[in-house]
Amino acid sequence: MQSPLDEVVRAAAAAPVVALAARINADQARALLSRGVRGYVPKASSPAAVRSALRRVLDGGAFIPAEQEAAPAGRRRTTSGMAARQEEVLRAIGESNAIADITRMLDISEATAKIHLRSAIRAMGARNCTAAVLIAERRGLFRDSRADA
Repeated sequence: MQSPLDEVVRAAAAAPVVALAARINADQARALLSRGVRGYVPKASSPAAVRSALRRVLDGGAFIPAEQEAAPAGRRRTTSGMAARQEEVLRAIGESNAIADITRMLDISEATAKIHLRSAIRAMGARNCTAAVLIAERRGLFRDSRADA
């Protein structure tokens, strides 16, 4: 007997199916994709993030929030304790790059860039991105990238 999800995916035929849920983990998100679902959007997502996710799916892609893109064991953590991508986004903001530029540089969606930035701000214990960049600079997190410039 098929699960309700499998029935929806089968009935949708060529139309992409996107799951909307309060919270699922990375393994559950990957399982959804393996069963034919084209994306997972958290219920707490902003309207702009939902539009971005749906646009990506309708354009033929798939969407999983940034926090769940990589397997938990496969996530690369930096010495700051942030995921590597979070630190990359924070560095780019610190170098005065706009979100639109960051999305092109890192080949990620705007919603994903904003999620990484919010996570980096929290990791720094800051209230906004300016404060997060200042804290990161004080901690010496950007020294290696500034030396290359």
